[in-house]
This record gives sequence, structure tokens and C-alpha cells, in this order.
Amino acid sequence: MPMGIRLALIAAGAVVFLAFVWGVKGHFRSSRLPGWATLIAVLSILSFAAFVAGVLQAEPSPRIPVALVLQALSLALFASAVRATRATRLTYVGDDDTPTFLISHGPYRWVRHPFYTSYILFWGACAIMTNSILSYAGFIVMTIAYVVSATSEERKFAGSDLADEYGRYRQKTGLFWPKIF
Repeated sequence: MPMGIRLALIAAGAVVFLAFVWGVKGHFRSSRLPGWATLIAVLSILSFAAFVAGVLQAEPSPRIPVALVLQALSLALFASAVRATRATRLTYVGDDDTPTFLISHGPYRWVRHPFYTSYILFWGACAIMTNSILSYAGFIVMTIAYVVSATSEERKFAGSDLADEYGRYRQKTGLFWPKIF
């Protein structure tokens, strides 16, 4: 595969990854960066490095356009979640705050954790694009981190004044993917 195409694929991935980095610095709010958020940031950087290495060694494949579409969907979902939370900015993952509001508009109408869904789509796309063991490992590790994070956030809601309302919301929406039934 020509180096120009490799660089374009890396640049496309970097656009999405940098949007996520902006989210940490420019959208989410907390008084400090919790340890769990720091760990996820480090794992994200390592996973992105694995993606870059994988692109530099990837062979041309029909998987690449599929992966680009998934990256674009990931970015679109991320942007939609940012719009939905702009007025009530969420705290960092791992923050020990107690939820005081529930967002159920925008992508939150269908899934409870659209940010994590967008991240999972992105890391899955990276693995599909490169077909490398390291990128698949990054996808698995990051997905586990997001499941742990979402589970922690679900427990925070269960222990808050919003527990009943959140329980009804959970019945209508999926964790990461829309409920079909």
C-alpha cells in the first residue's frame, strides 16, 4: 500500500482520536483527573500507537473502507453525545460524584453510554483496519475498560436520588447498543 494512503488512514484515525482527547480536556468537567481516567488515557495512547504501527504494516484490504465508515460513525456519535451534554457537561470517568441529573435526549434516547459506544466503535474500526494482534488487543482492553466504567456509573445512579427514574430509563435503553425488544 502506498505511503500516502497509509498516512491518510493514520490522519483519519487521528482526527477521531484527537476529538476524543478534546473531549477529555474541553468537554468533560471535574476538579481533578481521577486515577481511572488517567489509566484509560494511557491505554488509549498505547492503543492508538498500536493502530499507527498496524497501519504502517497493513496490506490493502476490503476491510479498510468498512473501518473508515465505522470511524466516521464513531465520530458522528461522539459529536451527537457532546451536543446532548453540552449544557450539563458530564464529569470524568472514575469521578466519585453523585448523579444529580439524567440525560435522555440525543443519542441517550437509545443508549445509556453513547460516549463509550463511540469509543468502542473507534477501537473496533482500528482493529478491523489493521487486522493486527496489537490493535485487536487494544480493542479488547479498551472495551473492558468501558464496560467497567459504565458498570461503575450505573452503580452511581442506583445509589442516587435518581435511582427509580434511572431504573425506568434502563428498561427503555441499551447499555451500549439500542434495545430492540
